[in-house]
Amino acid sequence: MSLRSSFSALLYFRHFIHTSRRIQFPVNIKMPSLSPTMSDGTIVNWLKNEGEDVTAGDVLCEVQTDKAVISFESDEDGVLAKILAPAGSSSIKVGGLIAVLATPGENWKEVSASATSLSQQTTTSNTLKQLEKTPTFRETQSTRSSSMGPAVRLLLQSHELDGSQIPQTGPRGQLLKGDVLAYVT
Repeated sequence: MSLRSSFSALLYFRHFIHTSRRIQFPVNIKMPSLSPTMSDGTIVNWLKNEGEDVTAGDVLCEVQTDKAVISFESDEDGVLAKILAPAGSSSIKVGGLIAVLATPGENWKEVSASATSLSQQTTTSNTLKQLEKTPTFRETQSTRSSSMGPAVRLLLQSHELDGSQIPQTGPRGQLLKGDVLAYVT
């Protein structure tokens, strides 16, 4: 068997090879989205305490959504190392860190210190990500000019106008030819 045919066989059979997900501990437990309209939730009651063993499917806590109180189950096995949002905590955003699971058999008390610093790091990184997503002035100008039709651009150039100064009445705030003509006359 040649090297080329071996490689072709490997490419073909890779679709049939199962690779299981490797869990890296500690596992951050985040506020789940338990309903389609849920944006934040309240921890009503913790059913597991710090230091207790948790298996996948165990109910960790009860979460009050905008519609009902729902039991939240663990997806992983481990030890509940730290509860970061105690019972009664309200207005926890979906995706916010509420607890940390440690490796089964690991000293769970050592995990708690790194978990709180991890939550501070994630909030800082989330803030940076939001700042990166906000468009700069140059990006907004380029998207604004790209949403203009050629007739609008021609009118703006011929009258030496700035499109941002003209009231826009088109769909999605688009500048129309009629807007420019009304502004000129």
